[in-house]
Amino acid sequence: MKIGVCAPPQFWAAVKGKGFDYVEWNFSVIANYTEEQMAQYLAQKDELGLKVLSCNGFFPGGFFMFGEDRAQIEAWTREYARAGFARAAQFGADVAVMGSGYARNIPEGMDIAEAKERFAALMRILGEEGENAGVRVAIEPLQQKETNFLHTLQEGAEICDMVAHPYVGLTLDIFHFWAGGEPLENIEKYKHYVFHAHLARPQADRKAPTEADTEMCLVYRDAMRKIGYDNKISLEPVYGDFITDITGAYPVMKHFR
Repeated sequence: MKIGVCAPPQFWAAVKGKGFDYVEWNFSVIANYTEEQMAQYLAQKDELGLKVLSCNGFFPGGFFMFGEDRAQIEAWTREYARAGFARAAQFGADVAVMGSGYARNIPEGMDIAEAKERFAALMRILGEEGENAGVRVAIEPLQQKETNFLHTLQEGAEICDMVAHPYVGLTLDIFHFWAGGEPLENIEKYKHYVFHAHLARPQADRKAPTEADTEMCLVYRDAMRKIGYDNKISLEPVYGDFITDITGAYPVMKHFR
């Protein structure tokens, strides 16, 4: 399994020197780079010999999935995704995490069945455009304080069943999984949908793990090994001091390899 770090370009050199295999960077930022910025950061990546294998932060701030004009939202999503996936692929990414808690908040008064159907339709668009670029979409269940919709692997799997597209699956975020109180067996139950993984320590502070957290993290490592997961896991905590955090997390994340 490859271990990586969610990090912006100003920290890429530091990540490279700490033993990690790749970085994960923000999809919405990449999608809105100018051509000059694309050239700059692609060159930076190449000069460092660094891999940008995944993206998070899918939709830009202010975007709302459940606005009144559904046709306009779907058309905009397709155009945005097509351009964004092409750019993510240029960086070498093969998976994009679809978290975007604000964007997927269900408005008051909307029926849950309607929200699921509309969300699934948008995810199907992402699957189609992602497949064209060779980038899979990994829906991320989030803790309840971040969104009012889709908090568990079980709920995410229901959406994946509705979408029924091979390029749409799930992110196993260990912090959110813990926060949602899901039983560990759900990792095995929905293993065929797990495309990607995130790690922050499974505690309320959501900090980067240190060696003191190894035992609690290895519970999830073992569950992932049980299902044969051997793709990528990205460090995605609430950072304090970035260098201190990734340095302290590396001995824990090495166990996931």
